[in-house]
Amino acid sequence: MCDPVTLLVASTAVKATGSVLAGKAQKRGAYDEAAGLQDEARAQAKVIRRQAAESRSRATANYAASGVDVSEGTPLIIERVITERSEQDVGNTLLTADRRAAALRKGGKAAQAAGYISAAGSALQTGGSIAQGGWK
Repeated sequence: MCDPVTLLVASTAVKATGSVLAGKAQKRGAYDEAAGLQDEARAQAKVIRRQAAESRSRATANYAASGVDVSEGTPLIIERVITERSEQDVGNTLLTADRRAAALRKGGKAAQAAGYISAAGSALQTGGSIAQGGWK
C-alpha cells in the first residue's frame, strides 16, 4: 500500500492538473466564441452593405423612372446619405463585436489564470499539510 504522503502528493497533482486544464479549456472556449462573434459581425456587415446597395439602386431607379436626372442634385445626395448611414451601421456592428470579443478573450485569460492559481494553491496547501504532519 502507498504511504499517505505519496497519496496526498498524487491527489494534489491530479487536482492541480485538472484546474490548469479547466482554465485552458475555458480560455479556448472564450477565444472560439470571440472568433465566432467577429465572424458573425463580418457577415452582418456584408448584409448591411448589400442592403444599402439595393436601396441606392432602388432610389436611383425610382428617380430615373420619374424623369429626374440621376447624375446631379437630390439623387446623388440620397445615394450619399444611404452610403454614409449604412457604413455607420457597419462600423457600429464591427466595433460592438470587437469590444465583446475582447471582453470574452479577457475573461478567458482570467479563467486560465484562475486555473493556475488554483493549482498553485492546491500545491501549497499540500506542502503545508506535509510540513505539519497532517497526512497522519
